[in-house]
Amino acid sequence: MTDVRNYSVIYATKHGLEKTTEKCFRFWERRESCINCIARKAYEKKGQVVKLKFVDRNVYGIIAEYIEINRQPYVLEIVCHTEENILLSSYGKSQFIDKISNYNKQYYQDVLTKTYDRRYYEEYVRNMNNIITLAIIDANGFKEINDHFGHAAGDEALKKLSKAIKDCIRKDDYLIRYGGDEFILVFQDIEYGDFKMLLNRISDHVQNIFVDDDVQLSVSIGGMYNINNIDEALAYADKLMYQGKKKHKKLL
Repeated sequence: MTDVRNYSVIYATKHGLEKTTEKCFRFWERRESCINCIARKAYEKKGQVVKLKFVDRNVYGIIAEYIEINRQPYVLEIVCHTEENILLSSYGKSQFIDKISNYNKQYYQDVLTKTYDRRYYEEYVRNMNNIITLAIIDANGFKEINDHFGHAAGDEALKKLSKAIKDCIRKDDYLIRYGGDEFILVFQDIEYGDFKMLLNRISDHVQNIFVDDDVQLSVSIGGMYNINNIDEALAYADKLMYQGKKKHKKLL
C-alpha cells in the first residue's frame, strides 16, 4: 500500500482558506487513513480523484490532486464544505438524505449476510469514541461444512447465522462480518448483565439452526466489556474466542 508522506490539506470555508500540514486523517480527527483514501489513490495514479464525504448531515466535496514541487511528489487535497441549498437543489432534503443513506448502506454492506462489512469496521467503528463493549462470534466447524457439503451450504450457514444473531440484538447494535465465518458485535450502551445474557441468547438461538437437516450450528464467543482501546480489546476478545472454540463453549 502506498505511503503518502507529503501532502497538504486546504479546507475551504466561507471565511477563507485554512491550511494544515497534518495528514488528511488528522484533519478528520481520525487515527489513521481510511481504506478508501483518495489522497493515496491520487498519488498512485499520478492524477486527480474526487469524492463526496458525509459526516453526520454535513456534506464535503474533496479533490485530491497529485503534484510535484522541486521533483518531490505531493498530494494537494482540497476539502470544501458544500452549501446544502446548492447540493439539494435537484432533490428535496428528505429524498437526498434517503439516497445517501441507501448508498452508504449498500457501500458498507456485506453482500452475503447483509451485515456491515470489514470496510465499515476499519473506516468507522475503529474511530468511534463511545464504544464500551464488543464481542467476536465465530462459527464452530465451518470448514467442515464447506468441505463436506460444499460452499453453497457454507453460504447458507452464514446467512442463517447472521440472521440468528440479528434476531437477538438491538437495533442500535453493530453486527459486522469481519472475515470468513467471523463476526464482530459492537455495543455502545449496554449493562454487563444484559451483555452476558445477550451473548448466551445468541449461542442458544444459533443451536436451533441446522444445515442440510443434519449439521447443527454452534458458535464460540469472546467478549470484552468496558474497553478503553478497541484494537487491544478486539485482540483479547479474539484470544478468548479461540479458547472457547477449543472447548466449544463461550468465554467472557
